[in-house]
Amino acid sequence: MTFAGVNGTPERAFATDWNNIGPRIGFAYRIPGARETVIRGGGGIFYGPTVSNTIGDVASLGFSTSAGYSAAQAETQSSLRLRDGFPVVSRQPLTPGFGAVPVGQKVNTSMAFFNPKHVAPISCQYNFGVQREVARNLLLEVGYIGNLSHHLTANDLSLNQVAP
Repeated sequence: MTFAGVNGTPERAFATDWNNIGPRIGFAYRIPGARETVIRGGGGIFYGPTVSNTIGDVASLGFSTSAGYSAAQAETQSSLRLRDGFPVVSRQPLTPGFGAVPVGQKVNTSMAFFNPKHVAPISCQYNFGVQREVARNLLLEVGYIGNLSHHLTANDLSLNQVAP
């Protein structure tokens, strides 16, 4: 198990992708001689976040400052009393053995993986439309919208994924 920023591991989960340029273009053209008709269109390249929604929990593994307190018999015991202060909590050292549990003991964490070379999701979006004024204050429009995406992130990939 490795941790971001510890023992030479990079501080970020993913490398910065400097070539993600997202140009956009659009146009509107009124047809000469048919002033009631306009052709519109446009397109662009958009990039999504490299990380999925679940990476926040995974990335904080080993760095959390939270602690849980419980009492064996909640009716008669307190887990803590503020007048006594909070108990000292120590965190397990961040070594490759972090999270390892001896046989027979309860598991307290699980391994997670994200590919540090994952490229940003890309979406090519485009549209085309024709508008025609058919009567005063009445417009008819026909259009097409398209979207082509690659490298999308997924929240449900497992290290132990079974091959198709």
